[in-house]
Amino acid sequence: KTVSFLTYLLRSFFEQIRPHQELIAGSVVHLLKTCPDSVSIRKELLVGVRHIMATEFRSGFFSYVPVLLEEEVLVGTGRA
Repeated sequence: KTVSFLTYLLRSFFEQIRPHQELIAGSVVHLLKTCPDSVSIRKELLVGVRHIMATEFRSGFFSYVPVLLEEEVLVGTGRA
């Protein structure tokens, strides 16, 4: 839910949050890496990432593309 709230803030207060885009992108990637194998939690995170990618904040994720393309990070370990 926090990532969804963050995307709302990104749209409204982009200029104020812009200096923190690398930190936010790193935090979201860390959440994906440490997310438990719950389909609903991972789905909610991925929806939040999709909304963030629709903003100018997508440039903060460029350095994380190799990590995001790892199967374990993107879809989890598949135990759920």
